[in-house]
Amino acid sequence: MAGKKDLVEYVYESVEGLTRRQAGELVEAILGEIRRLLARGERVTIPGFGSFSVTERAARRGRNPATGAEIAIPAARTVRFRAPRELKEALNLPQPERAARRWAPDVLAASPFEDGYGGGAGGAEAPPPHGDQDMPGDAPPEQSYHVVDVFYATDRKPTGSWKPARRYSPARGDGSLAYGMCEVSIPEDHRLGRLEGPSWRRFELRADPEKHVALLGLSELSGESFFGRLSATLRSSPENQILLFLHGFNVSFEDVARRTAQMAYDLKFEGTPAFYSWPSKGAFAAYTHDEATVEWTIPHLKAFLQELADRSGAEAIHLIAHSMGNRALTRALEQLAAVMADPDAPSFSEVILTAPDIDADVFRQVAAAFRRAARRVTLYASERDRALLASHKVHGYPRAGDGGQNVVVVPGIDTIDASAVDTDLVGHFYYGDNRSVLSDVFYVLRGHAPKERSMLRSRRSPAGSYWAFVP
Repeated sequence: MAGKKDLVEYVYESVEGLTRRQAGELVEAILGEIRRLLARGERVTIPGFGSFSVTERAARRGRNPATGAEIAIPAARTVRFRAPRELKEALNLPQPERAARRWAPDVLAASPFEDGYGGGAGGAEAPPPHGDQDMPGDAPPEQSYHVVDVFYATDRKPTGSWKPARRYSPARGDGSLAYGMCEVSIPEDHRLGRLEGPSWRRFELRADPEKHVALLGLSELSGESFFGRLSATLRSSPENQILLFLHGFNVSFEDVARRTAQMAYDLKFEGTPAFYSWPSKGAFAAYTHDEATVEWTIPHLKAFLQELADRSGAEAIHLIAHSMGNRALTRALEQLAAVMADPDAPSFSEVILTAPDIDADVFRQVAAAFRRAARRVTLYASERDRALLASHKVHGYPRAGDGGQNVVVVPGIDTIDASAVDTDLVGHFYYGDNRSVLSDVFYVLRGHAPKERSMLRSRRSPAGSYWAFVP
Protein backbone atom coordinates (compact mmCIF):
# COMPACT_ATOMS: atom_id res chain seq x y z
CA MET A 1 0.00 0.00 0.00
CA ALA A 2 1.42 3.37 -1.03
CA GLY A 3 1.74 6.12 1.55
CA LYS A 4 3.10 9.61 2.04
CA LYS A 5 6.71 8.40 1.76
CA ASP A 6 5.95 6.85 -1.62
CA LEU A 7 4.29 10.08 -2.78
CA VAL A 8 7.38 12.09 -1.78
CA GLU A 9 9.59 9.69 -3.70
CA TYR A 10 7.36 9.91 -6.77
CA VAL A 11 7.42 13.73 -6.72
CA TYR A 12 11.19 13.69 -6.33
CA GLU A 13 11.58 11.42 -9.35
CA SER A 14 8.99 13.19 -11.50
CA VAL A 15 9.48 16.94 -10.97
CA GLU A 16 12.62 18.39 -12.50
CA GLY A 17 15.07 20.29 -10.31
CA LEU A 18 13.77 19.20 -6.87
CA THR A 19 15.88 17.67 -4.12
CA ARG A 20 14.30 14.88 -2.09
CA ARG A 21 13.96 17.27 0.85
CA GLN A 22 12.21 19.86 -1.31
CA ALA A 23 9.88 17.16 -2.63
CA GLY A 24 8.96 16.29 0.96
CA GLU A 25 8.36 19.94 1.80
CA LEU A 26 6.21 20.33 -1.30
CA VAL A 27 4.06 17.29 -0.48
CA GLU A 28 3.66 18.43 3.13
CA ALA A 29 2.74 21.94 2.00
CA ILE A 30 0.05 20.61 -0.35
CA LEU A 31 -1.37 18.21 2.24
CA GLY A 32 -1.26 20.94 4.89
CA GLU A 33 -3.16 23.34 2.64
CA ILE A 34 -5.80 20.69 1.92
CA ARG A 35 -6.20 20.09 5.68
CA ARG A 36 -6.47 23.82 6.35
CA LEU A 37 -9.13 24.37 3.69
CA LEU A 38 -11.16 21.37 4.82
CA ALA A 39 -11.00 22.55 8.43
CA ARG A 40 -12.62 25.77 7.24
CA GLY A 41 -15.34 23.76 5.54
CA GLU A 42 -14.18 24.58 2.01
CA ARG A 43 -14.30 22.21 -0.94
CA VAL A 44 -10.93 21.25 -2.47
CA THR A 45 -10.90 20.23 -6.14
CA ILE A 46 -7.84 18.82 -7.90
CA PRO A 47 -8.55 18.69 -11.66
CA GLY A 48 -8.32 15.19 -13.09
CA PHE A 49 -8.02 13.60 -9.64
CA GLY A 50 -11.10 14.42 -7.60
CA SER A 51 -12.62 16.65 -4.93
CA PHE A 52 -12.62 16.62 -1.13
CA SER A 53 -15.52 18.08 0.82
CA VAL A 54 -16.68 18.16 4.43
CA THR A 55 -20.06 16.63 5.21
CA GLU A 56 -22.10 16.42 8.39
CA ARG A 57 -23.02 12.92 9.54
CA ALA A 58 -26.12 12.86 11.76
CA ALA A 59 -26.26 11.03 15.10
CA ARG A 60 -27.37 7.45 14.71
CA ARG A 61 -27.61 4.06 16.39
CA GLY A 62 -25.11 1.30 15.70
CA ARG A 63 -23.58 -1.84 17.17
CA ASN A 64 -20.27 -2.46 18.87
CA PRO A 65 -18.35 -4.69 16.41
CA ALA A 66 -16.72 -6.60 19.27
CA THR A 67 -19.75 -7.28 21.50
CA GLY A 68 -22.70 -6.71 19.19
CA ALA A 69 -24.29 -4.40 21.77
CA GLU A 70 -26.31 -1.43 20.52
CA ILE A 71 -24.53 1.90 20.92
CA ALA A 72 -25.22 5.60 20.19
CA ILE A 73 -22.96 7.13 17.52
CA PRO A 74 -22.81 10.94 17.92
CA ALA A 75 -23.05 13.43 15.04
CA ALA A 76 -19.71 14.20 13.41
CA ARG A 77 -18.06 15.99 10.52
CA THR A 78 -16.32 13.76 7.99
CA VAL A 79 -14.45 14.11 4.70
CA ARG A 80 -15.94 12.81 1.47
CA PHE A 81 -13.89 12.16 -1.68
CA ARG A 82 -15.49 12.18 -5.10
CA ALA A 83 -13.57 10.89 -8.12
CA PRO A 84 -14.11 12.48 -11.57
CA ARG A 85 -15.16 10.53 -14.63
CA GLU A 86 -11.67 10.44 -16.18
CA LEU A 87 -10.21 8.82 -13.06
CA LYS A 88 -12.94 6.20 -12.97
CA GLU A 89 -12.39 5.47 -16.66
CA ALA A 90 -8.62 5.15 -16.13
CA LEU A 91 -9.19 2.60 -13.35
CA ASN A 92 -11.23 0.48 -15.74
CA LEU A 93 -8.81 0.56 -18.69
CA PRO A 94 -7.62 -2.82 -20.05
CA GLN A 95 -4.25 -3.73 -18.49
CA PRO A 96 -2.08 -3.18 -21.63
CA GLU A 97 -3.48 0.32 -22.12
CA ARG A 98 -2.81 1.17 -18.48
CA ALA A 99 0.80 0.12 -18.93
CA ALA A 100 1.19 2.15 -22.12
CA ARG A 101 -0.17 5.25 -20.39
CA ARG A 102 2.06 4.69 -17.37
CA TRP A 103 5.15 4.67 -19.55
CA ALA A 104 4.25 7.45 -21.96
CA PRO A 105 7.11 9.99 -22.25
CA ASP A 106 7.11 12.46 -19.37
CA VAL A 107 5.84 15.94 -20.08
CA LEU A 108 7.52 18.03 -17.44
CA ALA A 109 7.82 21.79 -17.41
CA ALA A 110 9.54 24.17 -15.01
CA SER A 111 8.40 27.73 -14.38
CA PRO A 112 9.47 30.07 -17.17
CA PHE A 113 13.22 30.63 -17.16
CA GLU A 114 13.96 28.66 -14.11
CA ASP A 115 16.23 25.66 -14.10
CA GLY A 116 14.41 22.75 -15.69
CA TYR A 117 17.26 20.27 -15.45
CA GLY A 118 17.10 17.63 -12.77
CA GLY A 119 19.58 14.93 -13.78
CA GLY A 120 23.25 14.59 -13.02
CA ALA A 121 25.71 14.94 -15.88
CA GLY A 122 26.42 11.57 -17.34
CA GLY A 123 23.81 9.85 -15.17
CA ALA A 124 21.98 7.71 -17.72
CA GLU A 125 18.48 6.60 -16.87
CA ALA A 126 16.69 3.45 -17.95
CA PRO A 127 14.31 4.05 -20.88
CA PRO A 128 10.63 3.21 -20.57
CA PRO A 129 9.74 -0.42 -21.36
CA HIS A 130 6.89 0.56 -23.67
CA GLY A 131 6.58 2.87 -26.66
CA ASP A 132 8.97 5.17 -28.44
CA GLN A 133 11.81 6.48 -26.29
CA ASP A 134 12.20 9.82 -27.99
CA MET A 135 9.10 11.16 -29.68
CA PRO A 136 5.55 10.91 -28.34
CA GLY A 137 3.03 8.78 -30.20
CA ASP A 138 0.25 10.09 -32.38
CA ALA A 139 -1.97 12.46 -30.43
CA PRO A 140 -5.52 11.29 -29.79
CA PRO A 141 -8.13 12.68 -32.18
CA GLU A 142 -9.78 14.69 -29.41
CA GLN A 143 -6.60 16.61 -28.48
CA SER A 144 -7.13 20.28 -27.80
CA TYR A 145 -3.60 21.50 -28.41
CA HIS A 146 -1.24 22.25 -31.30
CA VAL A 147 2.23 20.77 -31.76
CA VAL A 148 5.11 22.95 -32.94
CA ASP A 149 8.19 21.20 -34.37
CA VAL A 150 11.39 23.02 -33.42
CA PHE A 151 14.92 22.29 -34.65
CA TYR A 152 17.86 22.81 -32.29
CA ALA A 153 21.64 22.82 -31.93
CA THR A 154 23.42 22.81 -28.58
CA ASP A 155 26.88 22.52 -27.08
CA ARG A 156 25.52 21.41 -23.70
CA LYS A 157 26.82 18.15 -22.25
CA PRO A 158 24.47 15.21 -22.92
CA THR A 159 23.23 13.31 -19.87
CA GLY A 160 22.14 10.03 -21.45
CA SER A 161 18.64 10.49 -20.04
CA TRP A 162 15.69 9.45 -22.19
CA LYS A 163 13.57 12.24 -20.70
CA PRO A 164 13.43 15.25 -23.08
CA ALA A 165 13.74 17.81 -20.27
CA ARG A 166 16.84 16.04 -18.91
CA ARG A 167 18.59 15.16 -22.15
CA TYR A 168 21.12 18.00 -21.87
CA SER A 169 22.74 19.32 -18.72
CA PRO A 170 23.83 22.83 -17.65
CA ALA A 171 27.45 21.71 -18.05
CA ARG A 172 29.70 22.40 -21.02
CA GLY A 173 30.14 19.62 -23.53
CA ASP A 174 33.32 18.82 -25.44
CA GLY A 175 32.79 21.72 -27.87
CA SER A 176 31.02 19.69 -30.53
CA LEU A 177 27.40 20.40 -31.41
CA ALA A 178 24.44 18.09 -30.89
CA TYR A 179 21.50 18.46 -33.28
CA GLY A 180 17.88 17.43 -33.16
CA MET A 181 14.19 18.27 -33.19
CA CYS A 182 11.70 18.92 -30.40
CA GLU A 183 7.92 18.71 -30.24
CA VAL A 184 6.27 21.39 -28.10
CA SER A 185 2.58 21.71 -27.28
CA ILE A 186 0.58 24.94 -27.51
CA PRO A 187 -2.83 24.76 -25.77
CA GLU A 188 -5.94 25.45 -27.82
CA ASP A 189 -6.85 28.30 -25.45
CA HIS A 190 -3.29 29.71 -25.37
CA ARG A 191 -3.13 33.45 -24.73
CA LEU A 192 -0.79 35.62 -26.79
CA GLY A 193 2.43 36.28 -24.91
CA ARG A 194 1.82 33.65 -22.23
CA LEU A 195 4.20 30.77 -21.54
CA GLU A 196 1.69 28.59 -19.75
CA GLY A 197 3.15 26.08 -17.31
CA PRO A 198 2.12 23.99 -14.29
CA SER A 199 1.32 25.79 -11.05
CA TRP A 200 1.81 24.26 -7.63
CA ARG A 201 -0.99 26.51 -6.38
CA ARG A 202 -3.33 24.59 -8.69
CA PHE A 203 -1.80 21.28 -7.54
CA GLU A 204 -0.24 20.76 -10.99
CA LEU A 205 2.95 18.70 -10.73
CA ARG A 206 3.13 17.74 -14.40
CA ALA A 207 2.56 19.74 -17.55
CA ASP A 208 -0.65 19.04 -19.43
CA PRO A 209 -0.31 19.73 -23.18
CA GLU A 210 -3.96 20.78 -23.27
CA LYS A 211 -3.21 23.50 -20.69
CA HIS A 212 0.50 24.24 -20.94
CA VAL A 213 3.32 24.98 -23.33
CA ALA A 214 5.21 21.72 -22.79
CA LEU A 215 8.21 19.90 -24.21
CA LEU A 216 6.58 16.68 -25.42
CA GLY A 217 9.44 14.87 -27.08
CA LEU A 218 12.91 15.12 -28.52
CA SER A 219 14.75 13.33 -31.30
CA GLU A 220 18.51 13.61 -31.72
CA LEU A 221 19.88 13.78 -35.28
CA SER A 222 23.30 13.53 -36.86
CA GLY A 223 24.57 16.67 -38.56
CA GLU A 224 23.75 15.27 -42.00
CA SER A 225 20.25 14.21 -40.96
CA PHE A 226 19.65 17.55 -39.27
CA PHE A 227 20.39 19.66 -42.32
CA GLY A 228 18.65 17.20 -44.63
CA ARG A 229 15.51 17.27 -42.51
CA LEU A 230 15.71 21.05 -42.09
CA SER A 231 16.01 21.62 -45.85
CA ALA A 232 13.07 19.29 -46.54
CA THR A 233 10.94 21.07 -43.92
CA LEU A 234 11.79 24.46 -45.37
CA ARG A 235 10.81 23.34 -48.88
CA SER A 236 7.42 22.17 -47.64
CA SER A 237 6.75 25.26 -45.47
CA PRO A 238 4.60 28.17 -46.67
CA GLU A 239 7.68 30.37 -46.19
CA ASN A 240 11.22 29.15 -46.85
CA GLN A 241 12.56 30.98 -43.79
CA ILE A 242 14.21 30.15 -40.46
CA LEU A 243 13.58 31.91 -37.15
CA LEU A 244 16.50 31.08 -34.82
CA PHE A 245 16.29 32.01 -31.13
CA LEU A 246 19.32 32.40 -28.85
CA HIS A 247 18.50 32.54 -25.13
CA GLY A 248 20.10 34.46 -22.29
CA PHE A 249 21.15 33.93 -18.68
CA ASN A 250 19.38 31.48 -16.33
CA VAL A 251 17.75 29.32 -18.99
CA SER A 252 17.53 25.53 -19.26
CA PHE A 253 17.34 23.53 -22.48
CA GLU A 254 13.67 22.84 -21.79
CA ASP A 255 12.98 26.53 -21.19
CA VAL A 256 14.38 27.64 -24.55
CA ALA A 257 12.50 24.90 -26.43
CA ARG A 258 9.20 26.05 -24.90
CA ARG A 259 9.91 29.75 -25.46
CA THR A 260 10.95 29.24 -29.09
CA ALA A 261 7.73 27.37 -29.88
CA GLN A 262 5.59 29.95 -28.06
CA MET A 263 7.16 32.86 -29.93
CA ALA A 264 6.92 31.15 -33.33
CA TYR A 265 3.26 30.36 -32.67
CA ASP A 266 2.41 33.87 -31.41
CA LEU A 267 4.27 35.50 -34.30
CA LYS A 268 2.34 33.30 -36.77
CA PHE A 269 5.69 32.41 -38.28
CA GLU A 270 5.07 30.20 -41.30
CA GLY A 271 8.68 29.18 -41.76
CA THR A 272 10.73 26.85 -39.55
CA PRO A 273 11.55 27.74 -35.91
CA ALA A 274 14.87 26.71 -34.36
CA PHE A 275 17.03 27.54 -31.36
CA TYR A 276 20.65 27.43 -30.27
CA SER A 277 21.17 26.50 -26.61
CA TRP A 278 24.43 27.20 -24.80
CA PRO A 279 25.15 25.74 -21.31
CA SER A 280 23.48 28.30 -19.07
CA LYS A 281 23.54 27.04 -15.49
CA GLY A 282 19.83 27.82 -15.15
CA ALA A 283 20.17 29.50 -11.75
CA PHE A 284 20.05 33.13 -10.61
CA ALA A 285 23.15 32.63 -8.45
CA ALA A 286 25.18 31.44 -11.45
CA TYR A 287 25.44 34.78 -13.28
CA THR A 288 29.25 34.79 -13.42
CA HIS A 289 29.24 31.15 -14.54
CA ASP A 290 26.98 32.07 -17.44
CA GLU A 291 29.13 35.10 -18.29
CA ALA A 292 32.15 32.83 -18.73
CA THR A 293 30.24 30.18 -20.65
CA VAL A 294 28.60 32.56 -23.10
CA GLU A 295 32.11 33.58 -24.19
CA TRP A 296 33.09 29.90 -24.51
CA THR A 297 30.18 29.20 -26.86
CA ILE A 298 31.03 31.92 -29.43
CA PRO A 299 33.13 29.76 -31.84
CA HIS A 300 30.51 26.99 -31.73
CA LEU A 301 27.70 29.45 -32.46
CA LYS A 302 29.73 31.02 -35.27
CA ALA A 303 30.27 27.61 -36.88
CA PHE A 304 26.58 26.76 -36.59
CA LEU A 305 25.46 30.06 -38.12
CA GLN A 306 27.86 29.55 -41.00
CA GLU A 307 26.53 26.03 -41.57
CA LEU A 308 22.97 27.28 -41.36
CA ALA A 309 23.66 29.87 -44.04
CA ASP A 310 25.57 27.43 -46.28
CA ARG A 311 23.51 24.25 -45.95
CA SER A 312 19.89 25.01 -45.01
CA GLY A 313 18.75 26.38 -48.34
CA ALA A 314 16.62 28.99 -46.56
CA GLU A 315 15.69 32.10 -48.47
CA ALA A 316 15.86 34.12 -45.24
CA ILE A 317 17.36 33.43 -41.81
CA HIS A 318 16.12 35.61 -38.95
CA LEU A 319 17.96 35.73 -35.62
CA ILE A 320 16.50 36.74 -32.25
CA ALA A 321 18.74 36.95 -29.18
CA HIS A 322 17.84 37.80 -25.60
CA SER A 323 19.82 39.26 -22.72
CA MET A 324 23.27 37.68 -22.27
CA GLY A 325 22.79 35.65 -25.45
CA ASN A 326 23.36 38.87 -27.39
CA ARG A 327 27.01 38.79 -26.35
CA ALA A 328 27.57 35.53 -28.19
CA LEU A 329 25.48 36.51 -31.20
CA THR A 330 27.07 39.93 -31.79
CA ARG A 331 30.58 38.49 -31.47
CA ALA A 332 29.81 35.60 -33.80
CA LEU A 333 28.28 37.96 -36.37
CA GLU A 334 31.27 40.29 -36.07
CA GLN A 335 33.60 37.41 -36.96
CA LEU A 336 31.37 36.20 -39.81
CA ALA A 337 31.14 39.72 -41.25
CA ALA A 338 34.92 39.90 -41.38
CA VAL A 339 35.08 36.97 -43.83
CA MET A 340 31.99 37.71 -45.94
CA ALA A 341 32.64 36.95 -49.59
CA ASP A 342 30.20 39.62 -50.77
CA PRO A 343 29.71 42.61 -48.43
CA ASP A 344 26.52 43.48 -50.30
CA ALA A 345 24.94 40.04 -49.74
CA PRO A 346 24.61 39.46 -45.99
CA SER A 347 23.81 35.92 -44.87
CA PHE A 348 21.09 36.92 -42.41
CA SER A 349 17.93 38.92 -42.84
CA GLU A 350 16.42 40.36 -39.65
CA VAL A 351 18.63 40.33 -36.56
CA ILE A 352 16.65 41.27 -33.44
CA LEU A 353 18.55 42.06 -30.24
CA THR A 354 16.21 42.09 -27.22
CA ALA A 355 17.27 43.44 -23.82
CA PRO A 356 20.97 42.97 -24.63
CA ASP A 357 23.09 42.53 -21.49
CA ILE A 358 26.17 43.98 -23.14
CA ASP A 359 28.29 46.91 -22.00
CA ALA A 360 26.82 49.86 -23.91
CA ASP A 361 30.25 51.23 -24.91
CA VAL A 362 31.41 47.81 -26.11
CA PHE A 363 28.22 47.50 -28.12
CA ARG A 364 28.93 50.81 -29.86
CA GLN A 365 32.46 49.61 -30.68
CA VAL A 366 31.39 46.38 -32.38
CA ALA A 367 28.06 47.50 -33.90
CA ALA A 368 29.51 48.81 -37.16
CA ALA A 369 31.16 45.45 -37.78
CA PHE A 370 28.46 42.92 -36.85
CA ARG A 371 25.56 44.81 -38.46
CA ARG A 372 27.11 44.14 -41.89
CA ALA A 373 26.20 40.45 -41.49
CA ALA A 374 22.46 41.26 -41.63
CA ARG A 375 20.09 43.14 -43.88
CA ARG A 376 18.67 44.93 -40.85
CA VAL A 377 19.37 44.99 -37.10
CA THR A 378 16.74 45.99 -34.53
CA LEU A 379 17.54 46.71 -30.88
CA TYR A 380 14.79 46.59 -28.21
CA ALA A 381 15.52 48.36 -24.92
CA SER A 382 13.64 49.38 -21.77
CA GLU A 383 14.38 51.51 -18.72
CA ARG A 384 11.96 49.29 -16.75
CA ASP A 385 14.15 46.21 -17.17
CA ARG A 386 15.15 45.40 -13.59
CA ALA A 387 17.45 42.59 -14.63
CA LEU A 388 19.55 45.02 -16.67
CA LEU A 389 19.44 47.58 -13.86
CA ALA A 390 20.99 44.90 -11.64
CA SER A 391 23.59 44.12 -14.32
CA HIS A 392 24.38 47.84 -14.59
CA LYS A 393 24.97 47.92 -10.84
CA VAL A 394 27.17 44.79 -10.90
CA HIS A 395 29.34 45.95 -13.81
CA GLY A 396 29.34 49.66 -13.08
CA TYR A 397 28.45 50.64 -16.65
CA PRO A 398 25.22 51.06 -18.65
CA ARG A 399 23.91 48.15 -20.72
CA ALA A 400 22.97 48.19 -24.41
CA GLY A 401 19.43 47.22 -23.42
CA ASP A 402 18.89 50.27 -21.20
CA GLY A 403 16.09 52.57 -22.29
CA GLY A 404 15.01 56.10 -21.44
CA GLN A 405 17.85 58.59 -21.11
CA ASN A 406 20.45 55.84 -21.52
CA VAL A 407 19.03 54.47 -24.77
CA VAL A 408 21.77 53.37 -27.18
CA VAL A 409 21.55 54.86 -30.68
CA VAL A 410 23.97 53.55 -33.30
CA PRO A 411 24.01 54.34 -37.03
CA GLY A 412 22.54 51.53 -39.10
CA ILE A 413 20.59 49.96 -36.23
CA ASP A 414 16.90 50.57 -35.49
CA THR A 415 16.62 51.22 -31.75
CA ILE A 416 13.17 50.70 -30.22
CA ASP A 417 12.55 51.99 -26.69
CA ALA A 418 9.94 49.68 -25.14
CA SER A 419 9.86 51.47 -21.77
CA ALA A 420 6.21 52.44 -22.26
CA VAL A 421 4.85 48.91 -22.65
CA ASP A 422 3.40 46.91 -19.76
CA THR A 423 5.78 44.26 -18.43
CA ASP A 424 5.96 41.75 -15.62
CA LEU A 425 7.63 42.60 -12.31
CA VAL A 426 11.13 41.98 -13.66
CA GLY A 427 10.46 43.59 -17.05
CA HIS A 428 13.13 41.50 -18.78
CA PHE A 429 11.04 39.17 -20.96
CA TYR A 430 8.92 41.71 -22.83
CA TYR A 431 10.18 40.33 -26.15
CA GLY A 432 8.04 37.20 -25.69
CA ASP A 433 5.49 38.25 -23.05
CA ASN A 434 4.15 41.58 -24.27
CA ARG A 435 1.50 41.79 -26.99
CA SER A 436 2.74 45.17 -28.29
CA VAL A 437 6.34 44.00 -28.66
CA LEU A 438 5.29 40.71 -30.24
CA SER A 439 3.12 42.62 -32.68
CA ASP A 440 6.04 44.88 -33.58
CA VAL A 441 8.37 41.90 -34.08
CA PHE A 442 5.67 40.39 -36.32
CA TYR A 443 6.04 43.35 -38.68
CA VAL A 444 9.84 43.41 -38.39
CA LEU A 445 9.97 39.82 -39.67
CA ARG A 446 7.80 40.86 -42.62
CA GLY A 447 10.16 43.64 -43.64
CA HIS A 448 8.26 46.70 -42.39
CA ALA A 449 10.41 49.70 -41.49
CA PRO A 450 9.82 51.47 -38.13
CA LYS A 451 8.02 54.36 -39.81
CA GLU A 452 5.48 51.87 -41.19
CA ARG A 453 4.64 50.42 -37.75
CA SER A 454 1.75 52.27 -36.15
CA MET A 455 2.72 51.74 -32.50
CA LEU A 456 6.05 53.56 -32.87
CA ARG A 457 6.92 57.23 -32.79
CA SER A 458 10.20 58.87 -33.77
CA ARG A 459 12.31 60.35 -30.97
CA ARG A 460 15.54 62.35 -30.88
CA SER A 461 18.59 61.96 -28.66
CA PRO A 462 22.04 63.59 -28.74
CA ALA A 463 23.27 60.46 -30.55
CA GLY A 464 20.56 60.55 -33.21
CA SER A 465 17.04 59.35 -33.97
CA TYR A 466 15.40 56.28 -32.48
CA TRP A 467 11.87 54.91 -32.03
CA ALA A 468 9.64 54.45 -29.02
CA PHE A 469 6.35 52.74 -28.28
CA VAL A 470 3.52 55.19 -27.66
CA PRO A 471 1.72 54.71 -24.30
